[in-house]
Amino acid sequence: MTAFWIGVAASLVATYLAAFFSKYLPHRVQTVMQASIGRLLGVGINYVYKDEEKASRDMLRDAARSQSIQVLSIRGFRLTSEGRPLSKLLGKDVPYNDLKVMIADPRSPAVLERSQGFTDTALMYPQDNFYAEDVTKSINVLIGAAKANRRIHVRTHHQCESFRLFITDDSLYLSFFPKGRSASTSPVYKIKRDCLLYNAFATHFLWMWQYNSIEHSSPIILTKDDK
Repeated sequence: MTAFWIGVAASLVATYLAAFFSKYLPHRVQTVMQASIGRLLGVGINYVYKDEEKASRDMLRDAARSQSIQVLSIRGFRLTSEGRPLSKLLGKDVPYNDLKVMIADPRSPAVLERSQGFTDTALMYPQDNFYAEDVTKSINVLIGAAKANRRIHVRTHHQCESFRLFITDDSLYLSFFPKGRSASTSPVYKIKRDCLLYNAFATHFLWMWQYNSIEHSSPIILTKDDK
């Protein structure tokens, strides 16, 4: 895991430097500067998108050219919401070999911590259990999609991640969880394959998949004790 933390530290340095030197410039100029500094530091950041909406076209295009796609998140709405472009990956039109998705267990500290961030700052989830119910619905959508599409594999994790990953054969897309706001509003960092950050986060995903997650093939049902 040393490589993972080195990669994260290098990424934070690149982000801080880019923000410090370009915060008063137009967003497009900021993006170019952030990517340039990332490349100079060897962390492999190719591009910085304002949010998921701006990144989704490239994410879908990279996914369509990949044999394997890996997703690590908490709620997973980027895949399970029909209105979002990446929901196309749950169908059979995109020719990947496997789609591995890890979503937080709705009963986990990860979901409780994230839901409290919403209840403290916004009206979207006035009660913690509402967020857990949405996570459950999302997982069950994925499980249903996996029954119709055997290339999809679904697992849940308990880790309180501060970031989410979308990994394709050529690129990795990294974004974060702003407190009280959807992760879709976070900047998205596109990171090229076989660089420090790509390898670190890909290794983290593999470790989570093998040692810190549980496979699901049947729908999850929350009991009163879980809420």
